[in-house]
Amino acid sequence: LCLVTDESTSLTCVKCGAVSPIAVDEADQFNQDVLDNIKQLNEGETDYKNSAAYYERISKILSEKNLPLALLASRITSFARNEGNVALALKFVYVYHGVLRSFLPLGSPALDHHLIHVVGSACTEKPPRKDAPLIMKYFRESGLKCYGTIEEAMERKDEMGIMHHNAVRRFCTLANIKL
Repeated sequence: LCLVTDESTSLTCVKCGAVSPIAVDEADQFNQDVLDNIKQLNEGETDYKNSAAYYERISKILSEKNLPLALLASRITSFARNEGNVALALKFVYVYHGVLRSFLPLGSPALDHHLIHVVGSACTEKPPRKDAPLIMKYFRESGLKCYGTIEEAMERKDEMGIMHHNAVRRFCTLANIKL
């Protein structure tokens, strides 16, 4: 994970201190290329399968925590899910999730919103993912931090909170998970 400022002359990992062989300008260009691919995908100028192939190539160069790359993974997930390509959607849903968990705290509404897709994917796979109970527990804890208990959400008439708690129940039933 490399944080870049206007004064940066190299990409240095904030965790391990390793210096990337990619120059800052080159990384900026890669990021712009990824953002251009997202735009082309959104505007129908490229197919989600082409974007997935592009992702595979560029992910060997950029960090696994790269935000533009994570956004591309999210868009591929949406397009693949809409086209019924469950296998491809499942592959990419976890990429975006990993990046969000790195940057957003548990209980963040943006993280919680994304988690519903991850939980749905983990619990509806046949058979359910082995880590589905752990993902489900994380989702439940996130919802409690965001919305409080189901009773509190209902008292406030908080539709998102109620939806979250209903999703917890539904997905636990689907995957036969006891929390």
